[in-house]
Amino acid sequence: MRRNSIILIFFATTCGIGGLAQAPGSPERAGVARTGVEVPGSPERAGVARTGVEVPATAGPERGTLVLIGGGAQLIADSPNPVLMHKFVHKFVQLVGGAGARIVFIPTGAPDDLLTPEALEHMRVRLQEVMGVDHVTVMHTRDRKQADSAEFVAPLRQATGVWIGSGKDAYLLDAYLGTRVETEIKALLARGGVVAGNSAGAAISGSLDLQGTMVDSPGSPGGKILHVDGTRPAWGLLANSVVEPHWSQRNRPDLTPVVASQPDSLAIGIDQEAAAVVQGNRLEVFGEGHVGIYDGKVHGNKPYYDLSPGDRFDLHTRSSIPIN
Repeated sequence: MRRNSIILIFFATTCGIGGLAQAPGSPERAGVARTGVEVPGSPERAGVARTGVEVPATAGPERGTLVLIGGGAQLIADSPNPVLMHKFVHKFVQLVGGAGARIVFIPTGAPDDLLTPEALEHMRVRLQEVMGVDHVTVMHTRDRKQADSAEFVAPLRQATGVWIGSGKDAYLLDAYLGTRVETEIKALLARGGVVAGNSAGAAISGSLDLQGTMVDSPGSPGGKILHVDGTRPAWGLLANSVVEPHWSQRNRPDLTPVVASQPDSLAIGIDQEAAAVVQGNRLEVFGEGHVGIYDGKVHGNKPYYDLSPGDRFDLHTRSSIPIN
């Protein structure tokens, strides 16, 4: 019987925007008001010249599946909602074919002191238990040359799924952006595989990664706003998009300014308790929270489409899909 394979990329449980700088006295990304996003100027879209040439619409993989989780699927540390965490894990394992899968675990988002040989072996054993599978391999590097080697990426060629966990998205991008790791993950999706990203893992799945700082703003609810210093290219598994995890935990910062500076993109906020499951042009909300999709327009009295569990959205037409 054919055995499925999964590559699981896990990140440390603390997650922020890539390159997020913490202002003095400011908890990381905490207390952000719904209107608390400031984008300086209008930076040129990454890799897109303003020539009037039509840019492809926001879209997921044609054959594969993305499972973008807003932060509620901590697999190693104690989860604040174990029942919900197991629902996300069960959904992922179901999509990749069940308990016969082979898993490769890459803990690159964690700080170095959590990546000792003993810690990596503990992760391997723990993931076998959490995922309910028989075989887990731990794979990790911060060396871009190694990440670009055929030997290092060999397990990805046999995989049917990738899990990118929580931690610092910058660690992942610094190690793997533009290497064979990124290439093989995209190849996995092209052959119908599944990529799940929790927290930072969801953020780096967009085409751009936000670089920001929490700053004091006495006139704003919560007294803080998120100042976006800029963006950096991310993996682009979800084309023409910016993904903001922990959306509810951060008081749902308004991402309209991000869309204004990147008019060909959608900004997608994902509650910690929610996941956005994307197949081609279709996005469906899974879990217990909401997903907000910003397109620069007002919908009802909100600057975003407010999607509940079970709601579906067409990324190409930028409209809700009726539930029959």
